[in-house]
Amino acid sequence: MQKIIVRKKINKKSAVYILAFLIIVPVLIMRSFSYYQEKTLVSQTRKLLKQNKNGQALTNINLLFKKFNYNKKNLKLLSLYLKKKASNRQPILLHKVLKYITIIEENSYWQDAELLRQKGKIYYHLGQDYYPCSIRYLEKYLESNTENYEEDLHLLHRMYFTLKDFKKAKVYIKKLVQLNPDKIDLKISQANTYIAEGKLTQARTILEPVVFNNSYTASLNQPALLLAEIYGTLKLNSKKEFLLSYMINKSRTNVTIAKKYGMYLYQQGRKYSARRLWYHCYLKNKDDKELRYYINNYL
Repeated sequence: MQKIIVRKKINKKSAVYILAFLIIVPVLIMRSFSYYQEKTLVSQTRKLLKQNKNGQALTNINLLFKKFNYNKKNLKLLSLYLKKKASNRQPILLHKVLKYITIIEENSYWQDAELLRQKGKIYYHLGQDYYPCSIRYLEKYLESNTENYEEDLHLLHRMYFTLKDFKKAKVYIKKLVQLNPDKIDLKISQANTYIAEGKLTQARTILEPVVFNNSYTASLNQPALLLAEIYGTLKLNSKKEFLLSYMINKSRTNVTIAKKYGMYLYQQGRKYSARRLWYHCYLKNKDDKELRYYINNYL
């Protein structure tokens, strides 16, 4: 009798184990298959974006959002797609993107730092109307993360500048300059921010050390021309002439400098000097239509 009871207990246990096995194993297999499917689709989509097959890439992205979770990988792909299509955004895409972002927010992903940043970037790629949302997410991200610090500082400066909030734009460009004090393009951006605000003296203070404290290279042409414009606006004509003369002596065939300096000489009534400068530069740049127009019409 005892043997029968023990056997029944063993049979019950075996049945439970078998049932658990039959339930759990298929679930694990399905999850593994689903993970493989998602990974393959993500990989394919990245390749399509690299090949500029943006239509097919968007189809894959929509499928990823529909079949799988709203996770970091899928959000990054969407951000990548929007960056590719920044110059030609499809209006039909906008409501889809906003729908995805809303779902992500409703699923309380707010505390996930990487998703926070990706949402900020997606709003940035959607255009100027969405900049305030992008700023909100990126600034929140930067409160506790510095992994992509410089890139995010660039984005925030650009957005604040576009929105004409020059006070905030100056804060972010200053941080970038402090991180990269030798980068000329950042100094130019910083000067342009002050110029946009109407503070030409501060812009001049930024550019003069760049132009006069460095050995001449072609990279100095842009800040030098910007500084010459500032001198002209501030009516510091002797400084403007000295700077343009210095630059043209360093780079006699530079069309942009020749045009600027020639026009300055022309406006000062020194037409012969302007003609000689333009003609000398034209001999080396005969395809420049504007330079040819100057020679034919101003002299």
